[in-house]
Amino acid sequence: MKKLLNTLYVLTPDSYLFCRNENICVRIGDMEKLSVPALNIDSIVCFGKMTVSTPLLECELK
Repeated sequence: MKKLLNTLYVLTPDSYLFCRNENICVRIGDMEKLSVPALNIDSIVCFGKMTVSTPLLECELK
């Protein structure tokens, strides 16, 4: 995962992206790898097979 110009790029297969307390979180397997405030991210780019939670989609649309 890399954060460039307020864009979060997720490259790891089978990642799970979700929203918790106005933070964007990325979980790979049983480990949470990243938690960043949603206000700091303008866009998310996913490559490959990922799961994105519905609340995260709603959070990013605001």
